[in-house]
Amino acid sequence: MIAAMVKQRRESIGLFLQGNRPELAAKEEGEISVLERYLRRRSARRRSRRPVREAIAETGAGLPSDMGRVMKALMPKVAGRPTARRSAKRFGASSRNSGPGDRGARMQAES
Repeated sequence: MIAAMVKQRRESIGLFLQGNRPELAAKEEGEISVLERYLRRRSARRRSRRPVREAIAETGAGLPSDMGRVMKALMPKVAGRPTARRSAKRFGASSRNSGPGDRGARMQAES
């Protein structure tokens, strides 16, 4: 969705420049820079969450008490990367969210 917004703004810039409206083109360029920063941040988050999700799936973890097993599987995957600490911290949130739409429902049901 955001990529489509960036594409639309790039098209608008071309039209504004053809129409001799550089101030509107500059405004669109500013909006593109904001959107691209968001895209980079979102992409980085996805990359840092992937090893956590893989480790949870490999170990079959579903409870916070499974954290030791998950960390044992996770650390070789993220060792030496700047995301290792963030990935380790995310385990708690990731294990409680068993899937889209039922955030935390599994943990509440087991409590």
